[in-house]
Amino acid sequence: MLTRQATEHDFNFIASSYLKSCRHSPEARHLINEIYWDVYKERLRKMLLKGEVVVGCDPRDENLIMGYVIVGEPVHGKSLLHYVYLKYMYRGMGLAEQLAKAAIPEFGTKMVLCTHTGRKFKDCQEKYKLIYNPEYTK
Repeated sequence: MLTRQATEHDFNFIASSYLKSCRHSPEARHLINEIYWDVYKERLRKMLLKGEVVVGCDPRDENLIMGYVIVGEPVHGKSLLHYVYLKYMYRGMGLAEQLAKAAIPEFGTKMVLCTHTGRKFKDCQEKYKLIYNPEYTK
């Protein structure tokens, strides 16, 4: 997998996949649609405005996106991981960890703040030294 900075051509895919995948996350699944779409569009807007997106793509075709990671500015000396997304067919191959390390070199060795959870968060929390706090997207 090749990693690169996101370009403006990537942002429709990033917005669509983020909003669709977060809809079923543990933290959002009980929100009514009107609240969900308003809150999560604004969360994404703020993350993209203040953060950085690293895209993982096919080494032979940089336009074939496999996934991405959104990171923010460090908080209190700790790196800030907002979100990691991989297309379904690329999951379970260690690519999410590769993406996270491409954006945050100390990922897995030092504590990292994170603003989102997923179905496998509990499995990853101790292994990767993650501290969950959704307030850092505000």
